[in-house]
Amino acid sequence: MSFLLATTVTVGFNLASSPAFWVFLICLIGVVLLFLWTLIRQILFNRKSHAIQQNLKVGDSVKTFGGVEGKVVDIIDSPDGKMVTLETGKGKHVGYLTVDIKAIFTLVNQSNESEK
Repeated sequence: MSFLLATTVTVGFNLASSPAFWVFLICLIGVVLLFLWTLIRQILFNRKSHAIQQNLKVGDSVKTFGGVEGKVVDIIDSPDGKMVTLETGKGKHVGYLTVDIKAIFTLVNQSNESEK
């Protein structure tokens, strides 16, 4: 009888020794790390974006998510949130654009603007 018990224990399938288990485990860890990396990047981007929106003032040169660059002319408090009026273009080709403050992507360096 002890022979039958010994054979069932040794014949049993050991999951940890299977190559498929390790491939699955590595893929699972990779997916979790990718998710965490994406989550952390989004949190850092939201912090940076919120800081830019809070410190925005008239005269700052900004760039929107749509790629429009301009200078902040006015900041308006509306029931829907803050709106920003941007002055775009130069000379006789000046235009004004009013966008939500959340559309501001980044501040444009003043040194880059003087080189253009």
